Amino acid sequence: MTPAGVIASVSQPSAIALVWDAPLDEDFAFFRVYRSGAAGFDPSGMEPLSELLNHSFTDENLVVGSAYYYRISAVDANGNESDYSKEVSGTVLSVVEGMLVPSEYALRQNYPNPFNPSTMIRFDLPEDATVSLIVYDIVGREVARLKDEPTPAGYHSVVWNGQDDAGRKVPSGIYIARLVTPGYGKSIKMLLLK
Repeated sequence: MTPAGVIASVSQPSAIALVWDAPLDEDFAFFRVYRSGAAGFDPSGMEPLSELLNHSFTDENLVVGSAYYYRISAVDANGNESDYSKEVSGTVLSVVEGMLVPSEYALRQNYPNPFNPSTMIRFDLPEDATVSLIVYDIVGREVARLKDEPTPAGYHSVVWNGQDDAGRKVPSGIYIARLVTPGYGKSIKMLLLK
């Protein structure tokens, strides 16, 4: 019941995105997210930063140069809290003109990979651009349109939950994530294992 697969990444200006494995227990009720400015912290007795049903969370309006440490717990229908997840951390390192701005376009390999049931796809934009991020199956059929909109320059991440656009879980297999902007295009392979 302890949340596993927790990862943290800088997702947008002054924000850190967290994602972890979906709950497996039938009596799961919600998650608690804890944050500290000190490594090795014990959340016992702390107020949670957030309580949520989703297995992802974005911590916004963070201070540049400060390190943030996170641990997650799960609570069941009877109010019992699990052990805390392993600690993950993130630091917003710099801001240029109020925004984090990479020097070039990039589509990063998803993490985790292989994955089940969700994975984080990160991409970098050195300038504002209309972004299309689409997941295809191995024969080229569109499975899920994760992003299709104007997007500001910066570091971005999107979580794919292994579902198609109709909300159905897709089968195990290889999937292709394709990022396209007016000045850049790249694909990565992702492996969903169940």
